[in-house]
Formats: sequence, C-alpha cells, structure tokens
Amino acid sequence: MNVKRGDRGPVVKDIQEKLLKVGFNLGTTAADGYFGAKTEAAVRDFQARMGLAATGLVDDETYRRLTEQSFSLGERLLYLHSPHLRGRDVLQLQKALKGLGFNPGPLDGIFGPATERALREFQASVGIQQDGILGPATLKRLTDMAVSLKSSSVVDYPARTPEKHVLAGRRIAIDAGHGGTDPGAVGPGGQKESELVRDIAARIEKALEAVDAVVIKTYDRDRKTALSERAARANRAAADIFVSIHLNGARSPKATGTETLYFQAGKNVSESGRVLASIMQEQLVRILRRPDRGIHGRNLAVLRRTLMPAVIVEPLFITNPDEVTLLADEEWRQRIAMAVVRGLESYFARVAPAKKP
Repeated sequence: MNVKRGDRGPVVKDIQEKLLKVGFNLGTTAADGYFGAKTEAAVRDFQARMGLAATGLVDDETYRRLTEQSFSLGERLLYLHSPHLRGRDVLQLQKALKGLGFNPGPLDGIFGPATERALREFQASVGIQQDGILGPATLKRLTDMAVSLKSSSVVDYPARTPEKHVLAGRRIAIDAGHGGTDPGAVGPGGQKESELVRDIAARIEKALEAVDAVVIKTYDRDRKTALSERAARANRAAADIFVSIHLNGARSPKATGTETLYFQAGKNVSESGRVLASIMQEQLVRILRRPDRGIHGRNLAVLRRTLMPAVIVEPLFITNPDEVTLLADEEWRQRIAMAVVRGLESYFARVAPAKKP
C-alpha cells in the first residue's frame, strides 16, 4: 500500500475515518475521500506519534498502526496472539483491568502474557470461562463491574453472581453462503466468497458459543448445500434467528459498502425480519464504518422458507479491490464477526423474538 497526497477513493476515505476516530482534525471536509493537505498533515502527525518516519505517505506499516489505534474496546476479540495484538482497545482493556485491581503489566497497548493473565484472573473472579479472550461475555462483565465501581462506594468484589448473557440459550442459525463447487462471487485476485464467509461464520460461531448461545450450522463446510436444505435445518432446529453471511459482488469494481437483506415479495413482508435487518445494519455500519447501503427486501429462498426472523448480511464487496484487501486481513474478518454478534445482542435486548409472518 502506498497512498499519498492527490489520491482519491474508498481507501483514502477509510484512512481519513481512522484518523478522525483517533482524534485528528481534518477540517471541514472531514472524510471526503480526497488525500489533501490536511490529510497529509494528519498522517505526518500520526506517524510522528507512533515513532514512524513522518513521510505523509500511508504505507503498509502506517496503515497497520492506524488500524490498530482506531479500534475501540469490543470491536474485535482480544487474546494472546503472535505477534501480539496492539491498539487503543488493548490499552482501554489494560486500564479497566488495573482499575478493578488486576495487574495487566505496563499500560502499553500491547496484549502480552501479563495482560492475558490479568484477564484470566478477572474471568475467574466473576465465574465465567477462563479462556483469556475478551469476547462479548467477558466485555459485558468488565463493563458492568466498571460501572458498578463508579456508581457505588461499597462494592463486594470479586463476586460470583454474573448476570445471564442476553444470547445465552438463544438458538441461532448461522449460514455461510455458497461452498463446494459454488465459490460465490470472486475477487479480482481470485478470492472466493465461499472461503471468506466460512472463516467469518466460524468466528461468529466461536463468539456465540462463548456466551452459551446454541449455534445451529445450516451449511456444509466442504460441499454445496441446497438453499432449501439450509432453511430446513434452521426450521427443524427451531432456531430463534437465522443469519446468512455473504459478500457482495458487482460488475463495477467501484461498488462499495454494507447492506442487509430481509424477506419481501410484493406486499408480503417479514416485519420481524425487517426489524432484525435494521438493527443488524446499524451495528455493521457503526463498527465497520463502510458506506451504508441500507436494508432491502428480497424474495430469496433462505429468507422465504425460514420460519424465524432471517437476514442475509453483505458487509463488503469482494469485487472492490480496496474492500477485498480489507477482507484479507484477519482482524477485519474478526471485526465483521463481532459486528454480527453485536447486532444479535442488540436485537435480543430490544425485541422479543417472533415467528416470521
């Protein structure tokens, strides 16, 4: 990657949005997709802050560091990884752990062994799985405890009375599009939609299992599964929710952004599906920060034949060179997975599940 002054496009806008998120001022134009003088100055300042050569050119290292610093706590799973995960969200976690009496080591924004050990100790103290991973369940306990400490001068801590997670016991059908002889949409470098969405689906499933949700897989990993069979599996398992993971494709490589689909055929509309789509889209756009293409009703088999609220999420375009570059990044696939989990949490917190009319 070499993005510089005078360049235009979605990648420039992505860089600008990250700069804004970490606190840099781009003037009245903000994230307009044009790499002008203010963007270059902000990049130089960011590079200087990170100890990088202040060239004003966004190369791979600058973009990686900018991405790390743009994460907020909860936008990705945090765990001990090689190389160590770094970023603003790691620093926020370390400060939260230290404020609760656990020692995460230096407050350096690096998720190392000391931070993992402190996180495991916190998990043990609140009676949840001690896996050293900051996922939805652990984040909720951490946030709730931090709020309690701020709101009360007398706190009985550690405690072992964790509140049941909003997704615990929910029966959630996860579907990964295409597969087997059907690759789905194909990226400019030969990237297959089927392979990428299976990776994202696996990450969603892991996060859901961590909070005691019941995961129902409606697809087969190594072969094409008929659309009718995917819906039938969700129906037989009496799933509360059906979510199918796809990537968008278009003839134009400029097509970009996030959209979510629900069932509609003429005047026949799944109102519960539309509500789920709206909430899911809200979280996807908030976390991914890609252009909002909205929600749309479609008469597609997995939406038509399922008996529960059902959506198809299309977080990015595999046919867009910039967005397929994002998809190649493990952290970006994790971000998509966590956005879907956040959408599910928000739905069950706000809406009583209902059968699709």
